[in-house]
Amino acid sequence: MHPDRAVEVRERLLARTRDTSRGAEHAARRMPREIAGWMVAAGIAVLLLTHHSFHRPLSLAPLVAAALAVALFGAALVIMAERRRSAVLRERLAAFDAELARIRRHTRGIDPATGSA
Repeated sequence: MHPDRAVEVRERLLARTRDTSRGAEHAARRMPREIAGWMVAAGIAVLLLTHHSFHRPLSLAPLVAAALAVALFGAALVIMAERRRSAVLRERLAAFDAELARIRRHTRGIDPATGSA
């Protein structure tokens, strides 16, 4: 493949990758918000069921409150793991972008030490 054509193909592939990663980044930002909403709802339900179980005991209220508390804790663990994974992926993407910039400079004949042709 001609070098100019190879650069063009590479640019198109990277543009598609960037578009995909932006969509994933948007979904990653949206997901914690949705989960946070459910976590707040579960927390309120735990408080209400726990409070209600003291004043008007229900047979299953403590069990339901405990199950919701465990689910809430599990959701918090999942969110923390996903945030760490997202940070690692962002770092890898930044490293790939830096490597891509270096390759572009190299293919265009720009000296990396001086920044000139």
